Amino acid sequence: MSITHILRKIKTKLAIYYYWLKYREKVKKYITNFWTCRVLLRLNQLLIFDEKKGILVRCGLNKLGNRSISNNFNVLKNQLSSNFPTGIFLTENKDVILAGETILCGNAIRVETIDVYFIEKTITLLNDSLYKQNKRLIEFDYRKEMDKLDFVFPEYPFTWISEVKKIKDAIKNRISKTGGFAENNVMNTLIHGDLTFRNMLISCNEPEIYDFCRSEISFPEFDVYLFAIDKDVHMGRIVNFQILFKKIIHFIKNSGHIPEIEIFYRIVPDYQVNQKIEGVLKYLFLYRMVVLSLECFYVFKKNSSIPLEILTSIKGEL
Repeated sequence: MSITHILRKIKTKLAIYYYWLKYREKVKKYITNFWTCRVLLRLNQLLIFDEKKGILVRCGLNKLGNRSISNNFNVLKNQLSSNFPTGIFLTENKDVILAGETILCGNAIRVETIDVYFIEKTITLLNDSLYKQNKRLIEFDYRKEMDKLDFVFPEYPFTWISEVKKIKDAIKNRISKTGGFAENNVMNTLIHGDLTFRNMLISCNEPEIYDFCRSEISFPEFDVYLFAIDKDVHMGRIVNFQILFKKIIHFIKNSGHIPEIEIFYRIVPDYQVNQKIEGVLKYLFLYRMVVLSLECFYVFKKNSSIPLEILTSIKGEL
């Protein structure tokens, strides 16, 4: 283990203790004993897993964390599927949102075990639980699809936003040249928003899905794109954001279909109407990933050079 890795672990432990001290009065009534819980920091949230009570408590650390927690709870509060967590409570106390949900009991998924059968079951589960009952025909406007992500701009450093806006303009310019953006009768729905095998478990050969923090009304193709590309990244020896975005850029420039999207359209044929804007959807997916992936650097790594390196690289590809 390198010195850098050790220092990062120490920094994370100290941050967890800091946030626990800061929010313990708000959290402690929902858990049995903090010291027996597993505690993580994820995407601007403090996550407290109380295995004894079978509950996960999410605590927002900032506006982005609060928004994510609300998104997640809004999906889970009316969810009847045993393959999703059940939302238990959501409360807001002095600009801090807390939410509780049940803990799923499945096992972690190894990327090399993912096969067509598992993908079919995952898409079927999402269709039955989200896509089917929330689908709607819309008048497509790619500009609105991009602009709805502007909510993060007040939270991110100016240097990030300056580069993101350049990427946004470059993508709009690319889309405008395709001529296929003024389409009516395309279909969107409620999506997971961050569908990767790492946000899933396996139980009795059935997928379980959690972490709906990036859920929104959008295009289910985005779930499929991310699942497939993230899986491909994790099949390699090196896993980082740079490689993820290289593969997304390659995906955009490749005119062929990924196998997973063909499976999706076979299982959920209603969304085949979106195939006519496939080229545009790929660019919208890239932009969505650019904006939301920066959240991963927001709490601890605002001064890291990695976000700007990634943004500069993407801008160069456009």
